[in-house]
Amino acid sequence: MIRFLPNENKTKIFGFIFFIVAFFVSCNSYGQINAVTVIEPITSMCPQKDVTIKLRVSNDANVDVLLNGLNLHLDVFDQNSNLYLSIDTTLTSGKISPKSVKDIVISKTADFLKLGIFTYKMVASLPGDTKSSYDNVDETIAVIDNELTLLSLPSTSNQIICLGHNISPIIYKGGGITDLISISNLPNGLFSNYDAVANQLTISGKPSVVGNYNFNITASGTCPQHPNGIKNDSTLPAGLIVKSLPIVSISGSKAICVNKTTKLSPTIDGIWTSSNPAIASVSSPGGIVTGNSSGIATFTFVSNSSGCSAKTEAVEVIGLPNVPDLTGDPFVCKNSSIELKCTTPGGVWTSSSPDTASVVLKSDNGINSISTVKGLKSGLPNPIISYTVTINGCSTTKTKTITVSDIPLMTKSFSKTGKDTVCVNHSINIDNATNDGTW
Repeated sequence: MIRFLPNENKTKIFGFIFFIVAFFVSCNSYGQINAVTVIEPITSMCPQKDVTIKLRVSNDANVDVLLNGLNLHLDVFDQNSNLYLSIDTTLTSGKISPKSVKDIVISKTADFLKLGIFTYKMVASLPGDTKSSYDNVDETIAVIDNELTLLSLPSTSNQIICLGHNISPIIYKGGGITDLISISNLPNGLFSNYDAVANQLTISGKPSVVGNYNFNITASGTCPQHPNGIKNDSTLPAGLIVKSLPIVSISGSKAICVNKTTKLSPTIDGIWTSSNPAIASVSSPGGIVTGNSSGIATFTFVSNSSGCSAKTEAVEVIGLPNVPDLTGDPFVCKNSSIELKCTTPGGVWTSSSPDTASVVLKSDNGINSISTVKGLKSGLPNPIISYTVTINGCSTTKTKTITVSDIPLMTKSFSKTGKDTVCVNHSINIDNATNDGTW
């Protein structure tokens, strides 16, 4: 009995399978041989030209076995069942002593350069054998190389982003004989992370410099069959465009009162929006900010040309003091005085026409503010007395219009009877030439 075994030192690599070809031959001039069994390891391999088959022959019989004339024929078919290549080897010498083994190395040149899944069929025969079919059931082998696949969306390998934004993660998967995925010319601010267990490379981060970038992702792997461990590389390109941000600023005040405005820059070529329009709204185009209620808001400008955006510093809107209406008589006679009062203290009293009516603070006790208004002359326009309260730079003013009247000129009252005395329980009539008076 002759048995062909795999070399014990043959390198173990992924995905290999064994196929066994067994055939029987009758006795012949080479000795009493009952059977020959060929066991040949088939494995995944890199594309290569030289195919080496390593066998070990064992003789279990009690007589010498001659090996000259032993023929091994191998046919390889591609995925479409077309014959891709054939290998024939015939031994011309050698023998195996009883109960011993012999190592045989068979080398043939064959173009194993095509990637894919192939089917192997084998027949082994000694002189005098007549065989019309293959000895083995169909077995397969994968001829593979480095594989590099983009797992993330296709758009991630060519992104256009604005400075300061994170890229969408780019994920590559290695296959075949790939045992390392590397990257070259990666833009500043981006980082790569290789997961050796998953054989995946992830690129992420935030570019730090504006520009157009091209970089390469490379899958590397060792060809196990090659004695020098040749590295075969597979490379995919990727690109990134990083656009600049618009330059924005607050050209006016960074703190405004309710109902007041400030300005932003630029005023054209884009759209302004407010982070909180209820606090501060902004006109677009124009960049005019109007304070609506107390609080803080920021403003974002999106450039029409690049589509990139930038945000301003915060604008503070300060609320107005709560000041109630003024109370008091709106009429005062010339050279006479009246009092006006407000229940919000701490304000300032002023007159729109100090020559017509003056106003001075009479008292402010922290609860009320009281002023004295003195009429100085009559006439139009009527003076307006204002009371202004200012808190944190923002003011509320309440006003009251005052009418200053002259003292009426009156004639002397007289009695038509000429009497200027009257008895108890009697009466007299007194007249005055000035009308509209009150007795």
